[in-house]
Amino acid sequence: MSPSEKPTIAILPGIGETLRKEVCPVRICFFVRSPQHQEATFTTVELAHEASLRGHEVSFVSVSSVQHKGDRFLGEAFTLGPQTGSKTRGFLEELLKQRPLNRDLLEFDAFIYRFASLDHDVPPYPNHLIYQVGRDMEAKGKVCMNSVEGMKAHTSKAYLQQFSEICPPFIISENSMTLMAFSQQQDGPLVLKPASGYGGNYFKFISQPRPAHLEEVLNAATVSGPVMLQKYVAQLPPTDKRLLMLDGVPLKEKGQTAIYQRTAAPDQFRSNMSQGATASPAEFSESDQRIAEAIGPYLKKKKLYFVGVDILDDYLLEINALCPGGIHRINQFYSMQVATHVIRNLEDRVKLQSTS
Repeated sequence: MSPSEKPTIAILPGIGETLRKEVCPVRICFFVRSPQHQEATFTTVELAHEASLRGHEVSFVSVSSVQHKGDRFLGEAFTLGPQTGSKTRGFLEELLKQRPLNRDLLEFDAFIYRFASLDHDVPPYPNHLIYQVGRDMEAKGKVCMNSVEGMKAHTSKAYLQQFSEICPPFIISENSMTLMAFSQQQDGPLVLKPASGYGGNYFKFISQPRPAHLEEVLNAATVSGPVMLQKYVAQLPPTDKRLLMLDGVPLKEKGQTAIYQRTAAPDQFRSNMSQGATASPAEFSESDQRIAEAIGPYLKKKKLYFVGVDILDDYLLEINALCPGGIHRINQFYSMQVATHVIRNLEDRVKLQSTS
């Protein structure tokens, strides 16, 4: 498709329903930790492939390559134009064959942040350069999949304090004595985890009765900043659900909700996929709906359009706003096209921005 052609794109109900059904090609920048470390089953690649099939230019820009030079932000981009009929793996291979070019980030129309806050070259600091880039781009009328301010709020788990009624009891502190006092108030096991990050990294299971060296553990854990101490909700085997939400509501297609179950590996208390968990289909329960309704207004207010919500029984565990995953598994389980819905949402907002 030549740059002058305009693909015909069906608009989903919602913000785009009053717009014309013809949407101009969009130049989309995906901020990733490393383009070369992407895999065909990653949600990032699924989204990029769908965008390419829909007539958009796609670029992968490594976060470590972004620089502020004068009044411009530059980044090394692997760029691929619109594709037709390609498979996800072939799309990724073709993208990585391209020679990376140093591009002015102002050339892009939309940005999708796709990295976890504990990636080694992306410190979880809200003043990191990559967030400064997003603020500058938004100020210039560019569209981010999730707002920069919303993502910054999720570089720490402190946002969960406003949902304490639907979360397992927890405390966030860097004071080991405060954490000790909380541990003594709780019956049963606890989980100690960083106040920042995703993926179940650096979690520690704290048994009941409490280990004699717990104070020493807490002192060591708080050396680098606040940690989260949370009541452990026991299940055998450890299992939770991942729900994808789009524009403040559960993402659905033909009545099927984008949700799946994660079951921890043997001898593992964490059910994160990065920790060896296995995935399976899951029902969308009334409890899941209540949690979605409770956080929906918050997501809209923060302009967090595409997120992954982790749910355990009647409890909210986390909202992943930086790098929600699971598209590949959901598509397999239910024959859904999740990426289509997400990219259409982005198209609608780019169109709305261009006509405002």
